[in-house]
Amino acid sequence: MDILLSYIQHYPHSTILLKTLTSLTKFYGKDFAPAFFAVIRDIARIAFSNLEYNDENYVRELMQLFAVTPCICCVQLNQDPDCITTMLRVADSYVNTAPTRAKMACFSLLNRLVRCETDNDNIVRVVTSLAGAFLTVREIMISEA
Repeated sequence: MDILLSYIQHYPHSTILLKTLTSLTKFYGKDFAPAFFAVIRDIARIAFSNLEYNDENYVRELMQLFAVTPCICCVQLNQDPDCITTMLRVADSYVNTAPTRAKMACFSLLNRLVRCETDNDNIVRVVTSLAGAFLTVREIMISEA
């Protein structure tokens, strides 16, 4: 996992690396949830520091990786409110700046987070605390239309 994270740090905008990590997480994530979650948490931080890059494919792959996290690493995600907040802030930023299909991936992530059925107390708490910011985004988008 350290090698994969090292590649991601050197190539933070690599869609192929994100797609590879998403596939690996789907297949092996449940067996090695803490290790996969540590990498995903670091990717969220890297993405948050590079929000100006909003290529459609990159954003879609990033949101797909974030969307498998609550399914595979729900316990770890629920125990890390900072990571939840970072993911939500990344999604919030891309809702405003990314192309349309990438925006749809952001909303899909939000939907996935609020539909977590188990181990989700902190996830729901963080989403609820940031809901005002998302409602503001929605009002801005409606008023621009």
